Amino acid sequence: MLRAEVDTSRARRQMLDQMERPRVDENVGLAHDDGTPLSYADQFVVDEATVRQATPHVETFSTKQRDFSGMSVRVIEQHVIADSKEAVGKYGGTVEVRRPGHPLFERRVPVSRVHLVYDGRLLPELHNLREQMTTTARRLGVALHFHHDP
Repeated sequence: MLRAEVDTSRARRQMLDQMERPRVDENVGLAHDDGTPLSYADQFVVDEATVRQATPHVETFSTKQRDFSGMSVRVIEQHVIADSKEAVGKYGGTVEVRRPGHPLFERRVPVSRVHLVYDGRLLPELHNLREQMTTTARRLGVALHFHHDP
């Protein structure tokens, strides 16, 4: 999904629209100052046009393969809240990039935006469910997306 975004013109991008030249890396180790264990962002995206700047533009993605079918709206919302908090805690804030060879290796950088991605095929067909989920995630500082949407 992100690779297709990178190959699309900036004006047509849905998720990486704020980046001029996005670089997508998977499972990038991130260290936090608070001593929590190293976390690995499913996708770590940096705008290569900003790498040399004091504050490069960085976004992180957490991809969940969660089957929501058969769940109530209340239970789904609880999952969105828990997943959003986890994503912000593990992949948000200021992080130190721990992947050798990455252009930001050993640099401490603020994450501009944290994304959460669910498989859209695994959602029940409930009125306004996607909008409710998106609003819940947004309240917690997370951009929510659905992969495999029509």
